[in-house]
Amino acid sequence: MNIKVRRLTRIASASLGFAAMAGSLLGHIVVVFCLFRSWDAVAAVTVFPIWIWAIFGIALAGIALLLTRSKLAYFAAAIWIITAVIGADERRSLARGLSPTLHGEREKTGSRDAEGQRVVLRIATINSQKRNIDAVREVRRFNPDIVFVQEAPPLKPLVDLAKEMWGDEGSAVGAYYCAILAKGKLDARSAALRDRGICAMLTLEDGREIEVMSIHLQHATTRWDLWNPSCWREHRDLHRKRRNQLETLIADFETNAAGRARLFGGDFNAPPTSNLFDAVPDRDANAFGTAGKGLGNTFINGFPVLRI
Repeated sequence: MNIKVRRLTRIASASLGFAAMAGSLLGHIVVVFCLFRSWDAVAAVTVFPIWIWAIFGIALAGIALLLTRSKLAYFAAAIWIITAVIGADERRSLARGLSPTLHGEREKTGSRDAEGQRVVLRIATINSQKRNIDAVREVRRFNPDIVFVQEAPPLKPLVDLAKEMWGDEGSAVGAYYCAILAKGKLDARSAALRDRGICAMLTLEDGREIEVMSIHLQHATTRWDLWNPSCWREHRDLHRKRRNQLETLIADFETNAAGRARLFGGDFNAPPTSNLFDAVPDRDANAFGTAGKGLGNTFINGFPVLRI
């Protein structure tokens, strides 16, 4: 009887182990396919960074190794590790340097050329959450020239903060929950989606003009109950809303910015690998993606695991 029980236990253990290995390998195929295609319908998968899925895949491979002692488990773990390294958004910025972009630069002002014109503008973007003016005030230590604010406080305290930061040269514009502060003169534009963005023309002290826009797209859901069809629908529908909002804002911005330098940023509530950014014209470069260093993750504040 004991021999029979042990045999059944070994069979059950091996079956569970191979099931875990199959789950790891199948999961890898599904996740890579979703990230490669990046359809709206698979937003429940693509909203999370690849390395989170890799943790699950490697864990399943580890269970398979413990239960089966099969070398195939090493293969499953290896392909997850390789995929996470290649596919992680952080890989590119970490390859440029481990220290954050602003490390050692906080006390410096924007760079200027021989004629005194600024050739580098420092831009900060912050979601102040619940209209917290003290959160916006934290950007002062980075000596920014332009600040994009989401979930912005009322305009009056923002105007006061702009004056604190840049004196008479400071200005601020706001619309519902988005705002822009800058060193220079800001002239607000009418916007198609004033609850999701604000556009303005910024005139610098040397007379140059830049079209600027602060964006805050529809919130994302963070549901993990992927076995529930409503989870997939909610991810899909909110993702579509964000893309439609961005397309509308960009079209409006294109009209205003014709012939001028342009800057826009904010809280897109989507990872940089999202197909949401297909709406952004090719000539617009992602600043952090192009030149950023370090992790660059901003969400969530206490334990940043994602750049949105």
